[in-house]
Amino acid sequence: MEPHGATDHKIEPEFLGPLGDRPLAEMAGASSPDDLFPGASKFLNARQQRRRREQWNAVRPRVGRVLAPDEHLLHVVYAQQIPPFFHGVGLGYLVYAFHQVVLLLTDRRIVEVLLTFRGTSAGTRIRSYPYHGLSGLKLSFGKLTAVPAQGRKQGWKIRFGGDRKLLKLLLPRLQTRLLAEGAAHAEAAPLWHCPQCGVVVPPAPRACAACRTRFRSTRLATVLSLAFPGGGLFYLGYPLLAVLDLLGEVMLFAIWLALMSDASSRDGVGPSLFVGILFFLITKVESIHVGGVLGARSIPEPETWRDRAGERQLA
Repeated sequence: MEPHGATDHKIEPEFLGPLGDRPLAEMAGASSPDDLFPGASKFLNARQQRRRREQWNAVRPRVGRVLAPDEHLLHVVYAQQIPPFFHGVGLGYLVYAFHQVVLLLTDRRIVEVLLTFRGTSAGTRIRSYPYHGLSGLKLSFGKLTAVPAQGRKQGWKIRFGGDRKLLKLLLPRLQTRLLAEGAAHAEAAPLWHCPQCGVVVPPAPRACAACRTRFRSTRLATVLSLAFPGGGLFYLGYPLLAVLDLLGEVMLFAIWLALMSDASSRDGVGPSLFVGILFFLITKVESIHVGGVLGARSIPEPETWRDRAGERQLA
């Protein structure tokens, strides 16, 4: 493990108290200096710990702007956000790859950091669930569920059995912190955080009032999707999905042209024209929907875009 600084937030599962009759390090038996925390080998094998360390190091720069210096990190969990039904309709079999997250359980809250498609680097959406705003927190059938006093409940599928075992030991310690100030003082959850500076921002923000970061617009993505196949997804920073969208629309257009050509030879273009319009509407609605799902992820606009916009205004 790399040396820890004063605000490095090392992983300390037993910060709130012992999780068993003996310390985790004793329960684990054999240990290594490379363990994520003393006793980690009881829950995660060496390969899983190595992968978890890589994920933790990937999200650390963003999370460092969110966590308080005196906030204590209890565990880092790789999970999948349970996607809403219509996210699955839009993204299909790719839906779970686009909903990979790292969950940071601290002594104050759960912080959810979205991962990129490959799961190797931090995405741009950061949300948190303060314990004082939760009325319920449970683990059942491998699913961790947070129930806010105000807001929608959120579930995450915990991928590894070792993480589930550790969470079962941690949850009793966290239950005492739920609604500590009463339901009347509970904030609506989740809280969204700016990926650039870490301050709380509105859900799916247009800009951050603190650091002036502007985020890519789902409205502009919609206009671009209508104007050009895949245009909105290119703008949002998803070139692979944009290419697939473009190829899909081109293929459907080619099929429609073939139908029209065959129908014109028989003097009956009405049904083919209806099919073509239906194809067009379905593909555009799908593109707009996917753009709306992915656009609501606090994706910053590149600095060069803002510089060019400022130059145009000055001109």
